[in-house]
Amino acid sequence: PSDVVGDGALLLLSHVPADPREFRTGLSYWNASPSPATLTLNAYLTDGTLVGTRTLSVPGWANALGAVFDVIDTVPEDERRQEDFYVTFHAAGGRLLVYGTVTNNSTNDGIIVVPWSLDPNAGCP
Repeated sequence: PSDVVGDGALLLLSHVPADPREFRTGLSYWNASPSPATLTLNAYLTDGTLVGTRTLSVPGWANALGAVFDVIDTVPEDERRQEDFYVTFHAAGGRLLVYGTVTNNSTNDGIIVVPWSLDPNAGCP
């Protein structure tokens, strides 16, 4: 559908969950449709190095929320502490809504990270 981002990026993420001076990132998706969908997620370092990827089958009406590297569980253990990284995604079928959350470890204050569209025909998000 034209009102959801099918190819997007979640930018300015940080995941250092054990340090009270840092942040942790959650990753969420929701299929707002009865039709099944496929979601491919890719985690990148800021230099463009791909550190993990995962493809999920998402049933109709399903949703999930988890720590970013629990969702993209192919990221090696020694790469899971990242102060600055981003995630791209490709959604096919259904009506997938994908977003991130970045939360301050000491205050639990968080922000919602909405996706930046990677569709060259979509214009600015």
